[in-house]
Amino acid sequence: MLTLIKMDLKQKLRNPLTYFIILVLCIISILYIAETKKVRQRRSFKGHNPYYYLLQGASDEHYNEEMKILYPKAYKARLISIDTEKDIINADMENDIEELNRLNTFYNLLMSKYCSVRQDSILNNIFYRKVMDIWNDVSGGIKYEDVDFTPVNRIDKDGNTHLLVAKYYYELYKNDLEPIYLDDTNNITYLYEYFFNIIPKFIILIPILFVYNSINKEKNTGSLKLVITQSISRWKYYISKWISGVIHVLFVIFTPGILISTILGFTNGFVSMKYPAIYFKGIMSSFIPVPNYFDGLRENIGIGNLRLVFHNFNYIAPIHKQDAIWVYEHENMEVIEFYKYLFMVLLLTILFVGFCVALVQLISAIINKEIISFAIGTVIFAIGISVSSPFKYDKNLNLSPFTMENASRIIIGTYNVTGLVSVIVLFVTTAILLTLGCRYFRRKEI
Repeated sequence: MLTLIKMDLKQKLRNPLTYFIILVLCIISILYIAETKKVRQRRSFKGHNPYYYLLQGASDEHYNEEMKILYPKAYKARLISIDTEKDIINADMENDIEELNRLNTFYNLLMSKYCSVRQDSILNNIFYRKVMDIWNDVSGGIKYEDVDFTPVNRIDKDGNTHLLVAKYYYELYKNDLEPIYLDDTNNITYLYEYFFNIIPKFIILIPILFVYNSINKEKNTGSLKLVITQSISRWKYYISKWISGVIHVLFVIFTPGILISTILGFTNGFVSMKYPAIYFKGIMSSFIPVPNYFDGLRENIGIGNLRLVFHNFNYIAPIHKQDAIWVYEHENMEVIEFYKYLFMVLLLTILFVGFCVALVQLISAIINKEIISFAIGTVIFAIGISVSSPFKYDKNLNLSPFTMENASRIIIGTYNVTGLVSVIVLFVTTAILLTLGCRYFRRKEI
């Protein structure tokens, strides 16, 4: 069986179409990088503009004087936040990355407390347990109890946003990493966009192109009969063709990503794979998804507003569907190391490719004429996608394997299906297709 896989792979790798598709994906990647560089050249600040959200409270001196008299504790807390804002700007001007990450973490913890602490001791204790370890590490000796914004604080969803941003900067601080942003071109941002925007557009077409004639071509040339008569089980032959097909498609998909990200690493410097990414917490252990409002908001406000605040490269799952300038992310959005995020994306990508190859190979086993096999495979996928696509949006439940092509969208909770359900659906449907294929192929006249 291993020999069959090796022989079939060698034959597939000799196909000029293999390297043509790889070249096309590389060109698309280069065009994306070129467009990103244009955006970077237009920005007037490095990374992000600290003045965008800082020093908003320092300007209202009259308000501060009233607070000093009426609410001395809140006034003291406000001074701490204003001093932190000033320290952030100084650290940014001095290019002290470690201090900048620490201060950004602490500032967002302050803002999260400002928006989260209320007159409910149970909820306050929950928030306290969430932030205490980080607070002690970045507060510079300022005690949690000494910061009290009551009664001028407000309760809103900004608290969750600031807490997520605080966790993001804390990971940078712990791992001594420099922040990277939407228009930075490096191995991390490229791989993120490659699997989010580029691969989903081709991940169905590529298996059709390479697998539609995997069995019927050998039958028509007579080589299949020669192989089967050499005491090789038909099911072993069928499974080996599927394995080699999956490996071949993954080779075509992954090669441009590995190649371009490596080149970017050598030219612009490698960013650590421990860099924080954003994902939907529990996506690989839960059966119940959240409604997908991502696409509706993208049409109204643009995809750029669906990223983590301050133009970070990470997309988020919005919690509401109405048109809004400020998008609130779902409370389950969490920080994770990029290599763990990438592992989950690769797992779902491999499973989806396995499903596609199994379906196209089954068609190739049933239909003897290659061109008809290609046409039927294309039509089946087109129908499957068109029928299943509505289930990806709003509050529907997406259980169709045809619409699980974007692993990145699944991992951030914006495809109406969880990662766990995707694994189960793709694994089961692939197993069924392979079982049907083996049963049919055993009885097929060669």
